[in-house]
Amino acid sequence: MVIMIFGACEKHNPDTDADDALYSEAKAGGFVYCQSGNILPGVIPSPHGEFRLRFNSVAFAALDSTGELPVGISFPIGSVIVKEILNGGSIGLYAVMEKRSNQWKCR
Repeated sequence: MVIMIFGACEKHNPDTDADDALYSEAKAGGFVYCQSGNILPGVIPSPHGEFRLRFNSVAFAALDSTGELPVGISFPIGSVIVKEILNGGSIGLYAVMEKRSNQWKCR
């Protein structure tokens, strides 16, 4: 399952083929976990609770040595970020964000 979760993104014209391709890419691997895959706590007001973050190589290369995006830097075009939202220790939901041009496409 894939949903959009980022408030800056709106999806007016669904593209199910693109959704399916991005979902397959997100599940396939080749991504690097943030903080070695440690489970991160959800911070209020986030409705999601515990989660893990994964980055494709483009997005990961933008992070500094602490795993943070440096101040004043934005993710480059081609970045894909996957948020694995956990439910009882298992992945209950994927939230996937892909940067195309200067906007994010949320799936």
